[in-house]
Parts: sequence; C-alpha cells; structure tokens
Amino acid sequence: EAVRQEASGSVSALDRRGVRYAYFAVSGGLLCMALPALIYALASKRAAGRYYLLPVAIVFVSCAVPIAVAGIARHVSNYWQPTLQRYVIRILWMVPVYSVTSLAELCLWLRVEQGLGGSRWTVIPSALRDCYEAYTVLNFFYFCLAFLEVSQGETAASVVARSGEGGVRHPCPPYACACSPWRLDTGEFLDRCQYGILLYVTLMPLCALALIADAFFDDKNSGGGSSPDSVSPNEAKAAKSAAAELESPATLAAAVQFFVANHTIYCLGLFYLVTRRLLAPSRPHLKFLAVKGLVFATFFQNLGIDAVFYARPGLARAFSDGDEAQVSAALGSVQATLMCVEMLAFALLHARAFPVAEFPRVRRLEAADDSIADASRPWLAAWGDYFAEQKRERRLWRLAGRPGAAPRGTVSTSRLLFDVSDVHADTTATFRSMAGDVTEPILRESHQSSSMLARLLRRWRAHNVAPSVAIARLAARTSGAPAFV
Repeated sequence: EAVRQEASGSVSALDRRGVRYAYFAVSGGLLCMALPALIYALASKRAAGRYYLLPVAIVFVSCAVPIAVAGIARHVSNYWQPTLQRYVIRILWMVPVYSVTSLAELCLWLRVEQGLGGSRWTVIPSALRDCYEAYTVLNFFYFCLAFLEVSQGETAASVVARSGEGGVRHPCPPYACACSPWRLDTGEFLDRCQYGILLYVTLMPLCALALIADAFFDDKNSGGGSSPDSVSPNEAKAAKSAAAELESPATLAAAVQFFVANHTIYCLGLFYLVTRRLLAPSRPHLKFLAVKGLVFATFFQNLGIDAVFYARPGLARAFSDGDEAQVSAALGSVQATLMCVEMLAFALLHARAFPVAEFPRVRRLEAADDSIADASRPWLAAWGDYFAEQKRERRLWRLAGRPGAAPRGTVSTSRLLFDVSDVHADTTATFRSMAGDVTEPILRESHQSSSMLARLLRRWRAHNVAPSVAIARLAARTSGAPAFV
C-alpha cells in the first residue's frame, strides 16, 4: 500500500507538472503569436475597432481563468487551515466570475452595436459582478477576523477590544463631524464595522434587482437601435424630464450603491488602521490590493473612458457609426474588454497574495509559528490529521477503480467550494433588523430633539443666544458629535 501511494503521488506530481507546461505553452502561444497575428490581419484590412475587442477579450480570459481555477484547486487539495482557506477560496473565485460576466457583457454590447438587441440585457452581467464584489469584500473582512482568532487564540471581539483604549476617532469627514468615536472596549467599533459591511452585502442584491427591473421595464432600453425618424432628439429628451430621471429606480439604486459602497470602504479601512499590527503576519497590504484594487481600478477606469469618449466624440466613430445608441454600446464594449484584459494581471496578483504555501499543515510537535497561537494549534493539528486521512481514503478509492462518488464520511469538495450558509445567515439577520435599525434611532432622536429644542428656546430667551448658535448646538448634540459651537 505504501508503494502504491508513493507511485500515485509521483504520477500526480508529473501530471501537475505536465499540465503547467501545457498551460504555459498554450497561453504563451496565444499571447505572443496568435493575438498579434490576428491584430495585424485586422489592421491590414482596416477593420473597425469593434472587431478587435472580442478576440482580445477571449485570449486574456482564456489565460486568466486557468490561473484562478488552479489556485482554487490547490487550496481545496491542501485544506489544512479551514477557518482561513474557506474565505480564500471564495475570494479566488473573483477572477473567474469577473471574467465570465465581463465577456458576456461584451458579447451583449456587440449585439447592440449590430442592432440585434436592446441594451437592457447588459445590466444582468454587470449586476452579478457587483453582487459578487460585495460578497468578496465581506469574505475578506471575515478572513481578517478569522486570522485574528487563529493568531491570538481568542475571539476577534476580545482581540479588537484589547487593541486600544477608549474610542476610535474618525479621521475624515463627514464621520469626524457627525459621529462620536466608536469605542473599542465595549465592542461598538467591531459591531459598527461589521454592520457597515453586512449592510453593503444585503443591499447590493436589492439594488441589482432594481437596476434589472428598470432596464427591462423602461421603454428606452426595449428597442434594438435608435429612436424612430418621426421623433426628433429634442422631443425624445422632453419625453422624460430630468425629474423623472432622478426619480427612476435605476438612479435611486445607483445612489444607494454609491453611498453604501463608500461607507463599506470606510469601515474596512478604519478596521485595518486599528488592527494593522495584529494582521501584519498575513501581509494584509497585498491582500487588500488584490481584493479592492480590482474594484477601484475598474471604477476609475470606467470614469476615465467616459471622460475620454465625451471629450473626444470623434473617437467613438472608430467603434460605431455615430448613432447615440451605438456610441453607448461602443463605450460599454471598450470597458468590458479592458476588464477582461485586466483579469490576467489580477489572476497573477491573487496567486501571489493568497499562495497555498501560506497555509501549511499544522502539527503538534513542530516549532512554534508566530502566526498561530498555542490555543489554536491543537484543533488545527487535529483537523490536519483528519483531512490527511480523508485524502488517503480518496486516493485509495481512485486507485481501486471504483465508480461513483467518494466513500461516505469524506470531505465534500462541493461543500468547500459552494457552502455560503454563514453569509446567508448573517445577511438574513441584517435584512430583518434593517427596518428597526433605521426607524428606532429616528424616533429616539426626534423625541430628544423636541425636548432639547424647548430647552434651547427657553435658554435663548433667558440669555439672548443667537438662533443660529442654538440650532448649531442642537444639530451637534443630536448627531452625537462634540459641541464645537
């Protein structure tokens, strides 16, 4: 049996090495030979700009997705630290999800350019991408909490409470002006940071549904091309006023996304400022860049492309025939193509930021590791023994040539990849408490404000205080900020 296990291990190592060499050969041929030759052939025929987009996107996606999938497979086969690697696997799915949705969005935009469909279908891949972005941010926050628990040997709330005294002052407006410091010792800081991130994950699917509903039920997205000849551009603009645009579900959903996303980034950044020394062994800088760098890069990239297209209208003629709908489709096509190109760089960055070597098997008798506390070592070592036995049973099952699934009791790969029960429970609890969290402070503050306003008016009459000063003090005390007036 030992000989058979050693032989199977050597064969699997050779297979992995062969797959790696094959990937390098194929991807190198695509990037260095096939793609330049195709671009040269299109340029020699003076093809329109839109004919370059789909081949470029397919080549880069074909090179990026295998890197991410290989990283996921390595973590699944070396699942030695489950409390950390479950979140790493979810984060590594970001590149395949972004690649597939961006490529699908590009194909839909190209159909719009050719007049074969409306732009409403392009909202679906974009909405799915935004939802997975929020899901990834939450899992990165959970990864940081789990690392604190594993490295310190106690709950994350206790670790954060011991990281400082008093409250955490807000470094930037409007939080510095309107919010009181979040206390560390009472758990207020961690609760508010976690609630801000959970609020983002809870509201993003609702905003995505609002965007999809607006796209499908709005008349301007139902057609496949420009407006009819009988309707002039001025009449088309007057048909829907600016007030109606601002009150549309898409505008409201986009506004909610913008403000909640900014609040989430603020909570995540503030959490990092407080715990950066405790998280130092996990290289949080590179991981944060791998998670949020993709979001920031695509957001500012889209803003830049919008500015370039609007500043130079003639540039759109290289991708469209000048029609307004086709110009919008050309803009969306370029953005989706650049996102597909960037996936290769971020796949390499994810492989660098979350290597499987960073999560080795923990043994009871090995030398102490600074990143693992003594209290966490026994149960991680017990899990390592259990998972090693599971790997041995699955290997023997395959060598025996038995058909069907693995034997009962073994760790299910699908459970490791697709189990999101913890996120579902947290977001459901956040959604149920959302109405109370919104209405209770308003009712409490309104009751306090009414009584405080009466006291301020009596004080103003007695001491002749300016009304503006009284109102400013009322606003400061109501928001919980220090009385700076």
